[in-house]
Amino acid sequence: RARYLARHPAAGEYADFADFSLYRMAIERAHLVAGFGVIHWITAASLLFDTSGAAELAAGEADIVAHMNADHAEAVTLYATALLGRAGAGWMMCGIDPEGVDLRRGAEVARLDFDSPIATAAAARERLVALAARARGGQDP
Repeated sequence: RARYLARHPAAGEYADFADFSLYRMAIERAHLVAGFGVIHWITAASLLFDTSGAAELAAGEADIVAHMNADHAEAVTLYATALLGRAGAGWMMCGIDPEGVDLRRGAEVARLDFDSPIATAAAARERLVALAARARGGQDP
């Protein structure tokens, strides 16, 4: 619920309604229609990321996001502007997972993928510091 509302804050207006529910879905496969004659079935194993080793990162997500937004807002905005080519100030981090970070500015969202997966809060710190250095035009530390 907290992750959903962080990514979709407008849902907070109706998330407490009696008919509002969140569902966990077990993906078996997906049907990709990528254009005329380009249709594929994708297995769950090919589609989903295995997060079984990232429990520490998941448990620390809220603290990492709060820390980045409170203490490193400039770096978060640089992720969006310098690394993703997005415009404007005021970007906030709204999530982190083994594959990257989710950013938000009002109704605009952006995804910054990591070069390789991470699984711990310490690895997240290292990766976020390296991304900030790259965004500032420096080399990764």
